[in-house]
Amino acid sequence: MNRQYNSFEEINAQLKILELRRQIDKEYVKLECSTLKNLMIPRKLVRSLESAFQGAVISLLLGKLFKRK
Repeated sequence: MNRQYNSFEEINAQLKILELRRQIDKEYVKLECSTLKNLMIPRKLVRSLESAFQGAVISLLLGKLFKRK
């Protein structure tokens, strides 16, 4: 991308455009990371509830098993 500039104003304008694009890209990455984190949280919550439920069921079954004997 070899572009010739005729003045410092053109260079500064192009640098400003590139800086704004960089900031936009940076914010986009932040937004995507936040979205990804939000998508992961419900899965973690479901997994922890599943394991808690499994633990409760096992405890209940073991309690009933030992009460019978």
